[in-house]
Amino acid sequence: MLVAEKRSVRRTSRDPTPRIKFVQLDRMPSSRMEALIMSKVIRDTKVVKLEDGVGVTSLSVGDANTVVGRAVSCPIEQGMPWACRRVRNIELLQFAYNLAHGRIVVFDGIEDIELKNKSSTSIVPIAVLKSFADMGRHHLDIIGTKKDGTPQGPFNKMPRSNRSKYKCLWNNNSNIQQSMLVEHDCSLEAKHDATREHVAAIWATSGRVHLNNQVGYGSQRLIAAYTEERALGGASWPNVIGLNKKHEKTFTTWCNTTFGLVLYWFVAGGQQRGRGRMGVDSLRKTLPVLDTRQINDEQLNKFDALFDRTCRIKLSPLNNPTTDRIRKQIDNEVMRILDIRVDLNKLYRWIEDEPQFNNDGGDHASQA
Repeated sequence: MLVAEKRSVRRTSRDPTPRIKFVQLDRMPSSRMEALIMSKVIRDTKVVKLEDGVGVTSLSVGDANTVVGRAVSCPIEQGMPWACRRVRNIELLQFAYNLAHGRIVVFDGIEDIELKNKSSTSIVPIAVLKSFADMGRHHLDIIGTKKDGTPQGPFNKMPRSNRSKYKCLWNNNSNIQQSMLVEHDCSLEAKHDATREHVAAIWATSGRVHLNNQVGYGSQRLIAAYTEERALGGASWPNVIGLNKKHEKTFTTWCNTTFGLVLYWFVAGGQQRGRGRMGVDSLRKTLPVLDTRQINDEQLNKFDALFDRTCRIKLSPLNNPTTDRIRKQIDNEVMRILDIRVDLNKLYRWIEDEPQFNNDGGDHASQA
């Protein structure tokens, strides 16, 4: 539910960013009078800011200070998706927001907002994908046909063949795509009326790194996949282009950490239970990822070694981090490489308790 008043945005030097108060109620008001009281509490209570990463503000009513919900103040930033979204655990939202801005903030367990004492902050080089790489072509630009019958895309999709010059990773298949290193699943054949220039231009956007744009959190294992041979990205696996070749394994490994999962979930569409969707343009413009340009050679070598050790080992579905021994190993090694300090067990519990990560989770949606 969105309750808003249309007005001109007033910005001050103290806080120039427009904000929205994100409120999560434990239950509906039992009467009109209680609804009025709760609305006054919501209006009058000073709430913590999402970017502070210090926990949420409890909303209490009555002489007994009965807690009826929680609230947090969220910034509305140009170029970023709304931080306010369907979510049960606002702390997970805070963690994701800060990570998207290159911060992992850990605080002591103090409930009073004014007494919060920051214990540690890890800085992680995070950037939106478009700032250092790009996405390949939309799948219709690979195989599509225009209304006049001429090729929008210069290829026809064919059954998988190792002999084909043009390979493609097209479909999500959780029964096969269970480790970071995957094989192409179809081949491409140039249309009879496609020009050589058109074929060459599209094939030039092929690569080894692919991003999943239709992630089923309860069945799929991967946010990013790596193919040993160059391949075009199809409907479910558009490929990343423009990456330095030395950074490809680092990029793929990071995306498949729990940190990469949280960042994907933070910006992906949440309209469907248990699934996150992102178009090619959204991946390019909004997905926060590890900025591989900021990783030194020693760190890159460690990432490469980690990828080579784990890329052929099966991972568990994304929504089961506590039981995924290999992803835990990857998470812990990446934390050592990047000097990240955070309680992973708490993060894992947050993910497993969040309805959006589970097809059969209860619908405990937040209200904005």
